Amino acid sequence: MYYWSILNTADFINGSFVEVQLAAPQEASFIGLTRRDNDNSNIVMRVPQMYFFLLLVVPSIALFDSGYIMVNNSYPVLLNNSYNQVPLISISRQWKMEFTAEGWPQIVAFSSPGLWRWRPNNTSRMVSSDSLYRLFVQDLGNVVWENSTGSPLWSTNRACGVSSTPNGTHGEYTIRLSNEGQLVHTNVTGGTEQILWRSPIVTSLIYNPALTTDGGFVYALYPSNRNGNTVQLDGSAVNNIQGVPSIVSITPINATDEQLRWNATIFIPPGVGSNLTLTLQVCNSSIAVPFFYPSPVITVVEVRPSIIHVEGRNAGFSSQLSLLDQPTKSYITRMNVKGGTFSVDLLVPSDVPSGYYSLTLAMHDQPPSSKFVNYTSPVDAVQAIQVNGSRSVSQIFTSIESIAENALKTSDSFEVTNREGVSVYAAVVDQKGNETVGSINGTGINFSIPSTIIQDLLSGGNTTATVILSRISSTQLFPQTQNVTTVGDIIGLTLYLNGSYTNVTNTSERITITIPLPVNVTVTEEMRCVYWAEESRGWKRDGCDTERGQSSITCLCSHLTNFTVGIINSEKGRGMNKMYLLAILGIIPIAIASIIIALFVNRRRRTKNYSSDFDLTEYHEIEIERQVGRGRETVVYVGKKAGTTQVAVKKTAEAERSKELQREANMLKDMHHPNILMCLGMYREAEMTCMVMDYMDGGTLADVLRSGRIEKEEEIRDIMAEIAAGLSYLHENGHVHGRVCPQKVYVTSSHHVKLSAYGHANIPPYMEKYLAPEVKRTGRSTIEGDIFSFGIVFSDVMNERKNHLRCGQKSSNHEISTLGSPKERMKMTAVGQRLKPVNQNEIRNIQSQFENVYQLSSS
Repeated sequence: MYYWSILNTADFINGSFVEVQLAAPQEASFIGLTRRDNDNSNIVMRVPQMYFFLLLVVPSIALFDSGYIMVNNSYPVLLNNSYNQVPLISISRQWKMEFTAEGWPQIVAFSSPGLWRWRPNNTSRMVSSDSLYRLFVQDLGNVVWENSTGSPLWSTNRACGVSSTPNGTHGEYTIRLSNEGQLVHTNVTGGTEQILWRSPIVTSLIYNPALTTDGGFVYALYPSNRNGNTVQLDGSAVNNIQGVPSIVSITPINATDEQLRWNATIFIPPGVGSNLTLTLQVCNSSIAVPFFYPSPVITVVEVRPSIIHVEGRNAGFSSQLSLLDQPTKSYITRMNVKGGTFSVDLLVPSDVPSGYYSLTLAMHDQPPSSKFVNYTSPVDAVQAIQVNGSRSVSQIFTSIESIAENALKTSDSFEVTNREGVSVYAAVVDQKGNETVGSINGTGINFSIPSTIIQDLLSGGNTTATVILSRISSTQLFPQTQNVTTVGDIIGLTLYLNGSYTNVTNTSERITITIPLPVNVTVTEEMRCVYWAEESRGWKRDGCDTERGQSSITCLCSHLTNFTVGIINSEKGRGMNKMYLLAILGIIPIAIASIIIALFVNRRRRTKNYSSDFDLTEYHEIEIERQVGRGRETVVYVGKKAGTTQVAVKKTAEAERSKELQREANMLKDMHHPNILMCLGMYREAEMTCMVMDYMDGGTLADVLRSGRIEKEEEIRDIMAEIAAGLSYLHENGHVHGRVCPQKVYVTSSHHVKLSAYGHANIPPYMEKYLAPEVKRTGRSTIEGDIFSFGIVFSDVMNERKNHLRCGQKSSNHEISTLGSPKERMKMTAVGQRLKPVNQNEIRNIQSQFENVYQLSSS
């Protein structure tokens, strides 16, 4: 017969229970409700009396699995692994205790019956899979799991955490399943229940936001009178895990009931998988909880012609990044990526037209992450370039060169002309020893670079050279100077090595550039080949010889830049009359006196008001040496101040960018700290706004991480300590940086660092992952947000070096972690003190501690 039992608590305490007997169809002719008392007398309700009862009870039988709610030592109910076993279930019908086919008692949730949550640990040898195993309450009060021979495999008498030992001399002993999924062993005497033992169970598993497929941390909360000692990962994907998990620390936490609760910090090794089980060994019990590695996700997408820059997380050991044509579901381009965090450039063939495409990151057993992108082809990007007064020629040439250089990543050549008179020819340089030549079709513009120049440039370890010839058919972008009148088109010739702009000067052989003249212009002796010198904002012709043809000018130059044809104006007014000379001599003393007074007043003003804004005056102490970088709206040069100090000079002609530079300078001018980038001055050069700063010859921390130049853990410590020192200085002076990320940390060749440019209103895409959750929600930068960003940078530095924590390392300074409010995050001064370890183990330990700063911040 099959039984479905309801045990009323009050009836149970009085020693009776109510049982519904459901007979098998071939045996039964009626259904009865039986109340069984201690004297074993039976009271039976026949079918006519049960209509009302069945109307209420039968629907609930259909909704839930049948089982016992409680088992005691007074009634010989055996929970076993036989074919007709009846489980023990919780009143909430959320949990049940059943037996596996092999005889293991286990607690499972009805919602996920395939995953057990608790099992007893058995050190004895199981007899065989076809033996009978049972769990019952002995008359003496113990709960025993035994085999068919009566040999005990486990009992609550030997379970860790037993509050008292049953003596079997009074009351009743029971086991039941709580609504929390715990097996509860109790004694009931005189109507009072005493809990003797409860099985442990993981009540919550919290994922650290920094956990990726490269590993990280999770936090398991569980009630038990004992802490856990070992942990393991099980499941079908265990082959996709590199290493084993380990318990880093276990901390008791306050509980609202009499149970002691624990928070176990568990180190998770690198791996992938979504159907795993995390198992903790707690004394003589095993407790389990579902575990999954984070799914792959695309976090940052920057779309440029021929290149889609993609950043993401959780690519694991290998994921596929693909660009798909959505209507046809066909692949346009794809590549493999890997790692807990990744940053790659997905190359798009230059013949792919503009349009909307689907960018997808997929792993074999994980849901894909997809984003739609609006892609612009390099041809269309050049077509969109406009020649007008809103953009400088430097910005236009930068845009042209960027488009062309990217197009050459998937093609050997690229050529296009737009309606605005902008043309470009680009090609990968032939390295067979021939001279490099090229031209723009239909214009007569051509160039030739001797092979010796290319070979000299490639001898420094460079592997790829590309040349870009561009043309702008308007001369209105450059100002007409007093001594030069320009005619003809503006021609730019540039070399890139390994994808980076190369400053070519003082070549041993001359480079030739042929510039045709407009049809209405006749070649004259006054015409010269000239180039634009950005540092002096004027036309120059040194380093270039001129050959005149019938309708063109050929420049023979020892450098590469932007060229055109200029007419050198004749000098006028050489014979000054005496009155004019006397007038000048009279003006000079007045001018000198005015300058002295101005300098005196300015010095007094600086003394009284140290925080006054920089004045955008002419500045003549800077000598520009070479260009080192370009942005969309700025050009960066290296130069010398007063002929001795090497400095960086950032220039822009854009009005809005000029305002930003001035705001940046005014914020930095009062900052005097060895780890804060110093602004040395601002000045105006024609329509250009220029900011003079410290020169950092190692680039940004992002550049250092990409190149893998950090080799020792001590270097990581020193770099992070200097960042912490700079932030501490800002915080102590009431300033918030707000944009702490590798792109805002500048590095010297000896790996000393300085923080740059804080407080910008716009958030660049690369900054998104470094923002604290509360900053994302409120849009307001805070000191606590800087601390969060610092920790993510710390994690990036460690992960980039691929130096993961070893299993079993413990935290000796666990108080550095915080479990909730941003107000609990440790101050940067304290963090800086922690970043002074005396050995490598402490360096790893500090990094593992600092991971916990973010463990609940995103919740």
